[in-house]
Amino acid sequence: MKSHFNRLSLALFLSVFSFFGTYFWHKKATEDLDRNLGNNSAPLIAQVSNVSNEVQKNQSNQLMWLKVNTGDQLYDGDSIQTSSRGEVRIQFDDGRYIDLESDSLIKLERLQGEIALDLVEGSLFVKGAVENSTTTNGETSPNLVLASSSGKVDLSKSSASLTRDKNQTDVSLQVLEGKANLVSKDGKVRELSSGQAGKINSSGLTDDEHTLKIISPVPQKPLFIDAEARRPLVFKWSGYPKDWKIKFFVGPSRKQLNEDNTVTFSGTQSLMQSASVKLGVGTHYWKLVAHDPKTNRLITQSPVFKTEIRARYAPLMVFPAADALLPMRTFPMDMTFKWQKTEKSSKVILEVGKDQNFAQKLITRTFTSEENFILPNLNVGTYYWRMSSYSEGDDQPSIGKIQKFTLEKVGNTAPKNPVAVMWNLKPNQSTQYFVEKPTLELSWAPKNRKEDVHLWKIKLLEEGTQPAVTTQFDVKDSQLKTPVAKPGRYTASIEAVDKEGNVIGASETKTIAVAPLPLLNPPKLQPNNGSTILASPDGAASITWDAIRGAKEYVLTVQNLTENKTKEFKVQKNQAVFKAQTLSPKNQYQVKVEAIDEYGRKSSSGEYIKLDVPQESNIRAPKLKGIKIKSNE
Repeated sequence: MKSHFNRLSLALFLSVFSFFGTYFWHKKATEDLDRNLGNNSAPLIAQVSNVSNEVQKNQSNQLMWLKVNTGDQLYDGDSIQTSSRGEVRIQFDDGRYIDLESDSLIKLERLQGEIALDLVEGSLFVKGAVENSTTTNGETSPNLVLASSSGKVDLSKSSASLTRDKNQTDVSLQVLEGKANLVSKDGKVRELSSGQAGKINSSGLTDDEHTLKIISPVPQKPLFIDAEARRPLVFKWSGYPKDWKIKFFVGPSRKQLNEDNTVTFSGTQSLMQSASVKLGVGTHYWKLVAHDPKTNRLITQSPVFKTEIRARYAPLMVFPAADALLPMRTFPMDMTFKWQKTEKSSKVILEVGKDQNFAQKLITRTFTSEENFILPNLNVGTYYWRMSSYSEGDDQPSIGKIQKFTLEKVGNTAPKNPVAVMWNLKPNQSTQYFVEKPTLELSWAPKNRKEDVHLWKIKLLEEGTQPAVTTQFDVKDSQLKTPVAKPGRYTASIEAVDKEGNVIGASETKTIAVAPLPLLNPPKLQPNNGSTILASPDGAASITWDAIRGAKEYVLTVQNLTENKTKEFKVQKNQAVFKAQTLSPKNQYQVKVEAIDEYGRKSSSGEYIKLDVPQESNIRAPKLKGIKIKSNE
């Protein structure tokens, strides 16, 4: 009887304990959720203005990491973490910002009127110097400082790059613009001006004894190149002696830098050196390494600089076509010029002249949003025109090719009512995609005089090639499907021809891009504990990922790292279930998922996510080949 009473008491105690445990857990989870939705009493520090790939945040050292989206607000105590491909811009309301690079972790704190940055690992760029030093509500902007064991670094009047390797206490600092002040714990101030670099540790600041100044490209600012140009880029610097042996290291990240043996160095002046470097469009990290030419001993190496190279394009010249012969119906004649801006053009420039050197220039006109212009009162003769464009943030234009056209006087033989040729392409067909071979599809129709059209002449020209290589098709039907030599941009025009071979109408020139059908994006797994998927103690697990539009099925890859075995499973929907008794805490697992499109092509590869089995599980270690997955169909 007493034993039975003890068992009932124990059961009652466990029930009450579970009830209150669940209550307090739910209350804390609700408070965390409220904070994530903005119901937060902690001071607001900044806002996320741009996110690239996977970025997470942790709120005041909570266990759960949350996905970061553009527009999210950041509060006192928040930490931001980027993945191996993730980047994020943290924007303050006074115009200052922080660019956090990949594989980085930073914590933000508001301390005594200052915003303190604790760089745990990785790299960041701080834009601390702004013209207006007040916030949007008129208050004085708080100082932006880097927390350090030896004091703090005031970055409020500088643009600087900071790097800290994992498990190291030193922080590498390079001041790119303005000045930064190192304030020690005893109140002493040490100033670093533009171009200076050093390492900050518990002892203070260790200077780089060799002063290096990068002249071009300006660090952290984009570098623009002409898309069709294949010229090397010129990197210039000063501060290193002319007789040093310099090596150029470059790579896709700060951790992956390799020597580029194709670089050509020169230095006609003792105070300035340069290197010709062949780099493509994208983000590049680079540094200079100096050796003694006699002993080959390493003397010094520069900080790692980040340079983003962007392509710039001249506007597409639509009308008149190159070497066109245009009949004049009025004397003089008003000429309409048409072009297409590139996506990132801030302004375009039209030049028209009577000679190819533009010595007899008729007009130079700048446009911001227009894509056509009428030049009045042109007479019979040959004219030359050119389009140039400026990209956002670029101080040099991309200059297009010079094209000519000729206006000639003809008799009044043209029909008074020419055939109006209308394109039937949908708006989304400005780019046409292919899977195996590049193909172009065109469709059109006459708006009037359909009975007079005997055949259609289609002229097709790849952008950037000479008019002499124009391909011509004669077709009866008002549609054409033809293979093209390679992916690219093509201009097409159509002429309506009668039975006598006379051209009785023409379409406007159409530009269509032909490109490979992009692979599907890799599905993103939905871990329930930051970057880890938690299995149940009984060895079961449910894995869910984002549904990908256009996916026919998915391939889930499971790796048993302990036994070095891998197995793939195909599922129809965006969820897979591991049955009980499948996974073991004795093994380490990781999983990734890929999408398969209707053509059987795999998406670009996703990242592996850790699959963790709680250690309290008593399931025996299964064989990977014995894993069974139940597809949630």
